[in-house]
Amino acid sequence: VLGSFFLTHPPICPFKVDVAAHPLTEGVGAFETTDEPYFIELQDPEHTEVLLTSDFGAGGHWPPVQTLYGKDTSLRADGRTRVLGYTKRVGAGRVTYYALGHCHNPAIHATRGAAPDETVGANFHGAWDSPAFERLLRNAIRYR
Repeated sequence: VLGSFFLTHPPICPFKVDVAAHPLTEGVGAFETTDEPYFIELQDPEHTEVLLTSDFGAGGHWPPVQTLYGKDTSLRADGRTRVLGYTKRVGAGRVTYYALGHCHNPAIHATRGAAPDETVGANFHGAWDSPAFERLLRNAIRYR
């Protein structure tokens, strides 16, 4: 129903989110965030409206994708850009998905431990601290 398949995500990192013009993105321009971006494969790209993308470039290479799936199907035709948000019709309704918004708290950190190079604290709110992400969520709630 969501319209995508989760592949993996790299460690927490800063990146720029590019925003397409759409009623769901009204009032939101390109923005910077720090998060664990999900790498997703669109299941029905020809019927999916892409809202958010990010160009991870050479730094976006994440070996577990190739190890697990043989190739990185989250990459778009340009070989650099990945979809981070989209909307698509499902029956008489619509599904909107944003691959942002990961949070960590001390309880989660206690069970998984911090990576040796992790630079975020035990309380991490990622894109949730971004006015742009808040606006995206508000737009999605209001959208018809």
